[in-house]
Amino acid sequence: MYTLSNLSKITALLLVVTSFSTQASTWRAISALEINIGGDDDGGGAAAVSEYSFGGSYFSDGQFNSSEYQKILVNSSGGGSYSFNNWFSYMNAPQVDITNMRVDFSALVFTGWYSNGTPAIGWEVGSSNWIPIIDNGNSTYTASWITPAASNLANPGGYSLSITFAPVPLPASLFLFASGFITLMSKAKFTAIRNKLICSNQSMLT
Repeated sequence: MYTLSNLSKITALLLVVTSFSTQASTWRAISALEINIGGDDDGGGAAAVSEYSFGGSYFSDGQFNSSEYQKILVNSSGGGSYSFNNWFSYMNAPQVDITNMRVDFSALVFTGWYSNGTPAIGWEVGSSNWIPIIDNGNSTYTASWITPAASNLANPGGYSLSITFAPVPLPASLFLFASGFITLMSKAKFTAIRNKLICSNQSMLT
């Protein structure tokens, strides 16, 4: 027999599923804006701007991707990409902390590529500190910071990087399954109560 306690547990399960959809653990980097503050590499000229879009790979809290150089963002002109790589001990797996509105992108790496698809150059661009994020109000968030790679480059102005990302929603089929399961359990409980009442009435008549 399905009791009220059983149904309460199932309802709690659905609430947990809903909570996971709003506090996602998997994220999609939507776009990035990279600004060479000093212009060209000799520090002159106007600030150079490069735009990036989704590279085909998601990233998850507390996890490195299964292989190196899985692109979360790619340059629109094919000039480079961003990924999370575990190169050095200070590089942590990516972590989005919505509660405190911050991210750990210490493992973020920029990579240039040869035409044959092999990496040409790479350097770390993440911050070793937590990076504040802003809520854009449309279920997306943006983290902005000055990359530490600036100190290793000829450009004295540095590079600023802004990455906009969003949670990857749970499949709609999961919600349909959960809601359908609760409906089924509710019907089962109703049937059990009805049968119990019928048996009780029959016992009183005999």
